[in-house]
Amino acid sequence: MLSRGSIIALLLVLSAVYSATVVIDAGGETSKHFTPSKATINIGDTVEFINLQNHNVVQVAGPESQLLVDGGITSGETSSVSKFSYTFANATQPEYHFACASHLACCDMRTTINVKNEIKQVAVVRVPRNEWFSYPNDLVYVGAMLFGYIFLSISTL
Repeated sequence: MLSRGSIIALLLVLSAVYSATVVIDAGGETSKHFTPSKATINIGDTVEFINLQNHNVVQVAGPESQLLVDGGITSGETSSVSKFSYTFANATQPEYHFACASHLACCDMRTTINVKNEIKQVAVVRVPRNEWFSYPNDLVYVGAMLFGYIFLSISTL
């Protein structure tokens, strides 16, 4: 049977597995396009913009807008920074539009991030203190572990 520490470690690993990172490539010094131009993520996922040499990331009001969102998400001024990450922990809208401020007018350097309003949940297992076996909670836990072991054994045949 798993110890309390093992269960806590398993839950921490599961929570890390449930978030993802989507990479948007700015192409470095010679490119003037974000790739991909659209991406879909879930709440809690991270978007990482890479190869930002001579570029920056600013949130704009819409897919064709040149208006910067006041107080919006931004990587700051254009510099030699090579990457910028943002985690969408609390998305307040279904779409976020980004552009490079330096190349917005001339090159239409934009990307759109669609955020699904689905919060991924991780099951929490209650382990009683000062008890070796607590009926029915531990019985259900042991049954679920046994079922998982049998299922994995059969599926690998």
